[in-house]
Amino acid sequence: MDLQETAPLPEEDLSPEQNLTGDKRTEARLCAVQALYQVLLLNQPVAEVQEEYLANYLRARQADKKIFQTLFAEATSTMPRLKELVASYLADSWTFERLSLVEQALLLTAVAELAGQPKTPVKVVINEFLDLAHSFFEEDKVSYINAVLDRASHALRGEELNMTSKPTA
Repeated sequence: MDLQETAPLPEEDLSPEQNLTGDKRTEARLCAVQALYQVLLLNQPVAEVQEEYLANYLRARQADKKIFQTLFAEATSTMPRLKELVASYLADSWTFERLSLVEQALLLTAVAELAGQPKTPVKVVINEFLDLAHSFFEEDKVSYINAVLDRASHALRGEELNMTSKPTA
């Protein structure tokens, strides 16, 4: 069969006019990860990417604008520090550069939230980003991301974790 005889592939609806996660806060986190990925991949100016997401994606995807702006700003404005932090939570044989760009974007955004948003409970942050990780990766990679986020949460917010794990009388 030659190429002209093949049936056309169905077009997927890749429009931004849909909420992919079902939750406006989760959608904002996903948008922050995607926007950061775009910055890492294309080396686009942060302001340009933020403007693109604000104009084209957040409203259409019903994402929480404040959460997106806060996480994206935190992740991009403190990126060198966040890269060092993430690298310190990786297994000894891993470097930050060894991570895929999607892993980098996801972990940088998650650590930005852990470090910069103390009012959001640690368990919420970890669960949200693990749910997103399941969208991108196989289970072994999700387990690795879970381990990194666990180390990060203990390093950044260990006191909160200790308080929530104490038995009540």
